[in-house]
Amino acid sequence: MILHFDGSAWTRSQTSQVRDFKATWVADEGTVAVDNLYREGSTWAQHFTLPRGVTSVVKVRTGRWYAVAESFLWESPNGRDWIKGTRQTTGVLGASDGRFIYIAEGGNLHRARLPD
Repeated sequence: MILHFDGSAWTRSQTSQVRDFKATWVADEGTVAVDNLYREGSTWAQHFTLPRGVTSVVKVRTGRWYAVAESFLWESPNGRDWIKGTRQTTGVLGASDGRFIYIAEGGNLHRARLPD
């Protein structure tokens, strides 16, 4: 069983049903594979370890990553080393211009500007 993030939501799929997968992010048991790395007949070419229980993840133009796991916002400069933040969060999305992330918390959506 894998979780596939299509840019707006996570969906579950059976690994055996995935062929020539063109996903943005794929999470499997707390691991994420990046950008079209799966090809039929091969293995995942790159894995990043995520916090357990991740429900959303986004990579922004600066190369930093943000994830929501265990109801908290996590941040990483490289996708490997994660720092748990203090914000209780239910979701995170990146803006199309790459200048903001949107954070859902307490039933409200907050916009956070990313450093240049």
